[in-house]
Amino acid sequence: MYDIPVPKSRHPMVVEWVEGMATSCIIYISRYKVKTLALVIISQENQVLERYVLNMEGFPNILSENEKKTAISNFDLTWSDIMQEYRSCIAFLKTFLSSKSNVPNDLPGSSTFTTTISIEDENPNLPNSSSFLESDIKLPWISIETGTKKKQENIPLSYPISVVDIGPIGFNVFVEFPEIL
Repeated sequence: MYDIPVPKSRHPMVVEWVEGMATSCIIYISRYKVKTLALVIISQENQVLERYVLNMEGFPNILSENEKKTAISNFDLTWSDIMQEYRSCIAFLKTFLSSKSNVPNDLPGSSTFTTTISIEDENPNLPNSSSFLESDIKLPWISIETGTKKKQENIPLSYPISVVDIGPIGFNVFVEFPEIL
């Protein structure tokens, strides 16, 4: 789809977990105003090895089928525009990472990954762990209480890579090195 080779797992349990996680994220995105969505790769020692964070603050509400057709038709946007922006971000990221000598080339075999979702605090329908126990939403993870957040001591070092703003789609791409640099 993007002309970029990407390895795909053939293990049915991995594929099932990824599909379940994506479905759960879609439930959050459609019901609440999601602030960020993150994919985090974690070692066996529970240390963060890589973190990919998507800022969802400007993400529009999910539209109905009729609204989708009218909304997209108002923009002069093609899939080739989107794919070209995506390819340029991937190419810049590869060049940037190859220039950093202290970035590990391969992740340890014992590493894993997880996803996190941050929801806007002013949302009146803001869920908490007790409301999810009683709701009809079945999630593969347990939400944490928002009142237990601590101030982060080590601010991750991040580098901006690209700003993409093409009609209804806009995002910023950063590389973050929490403990490497």
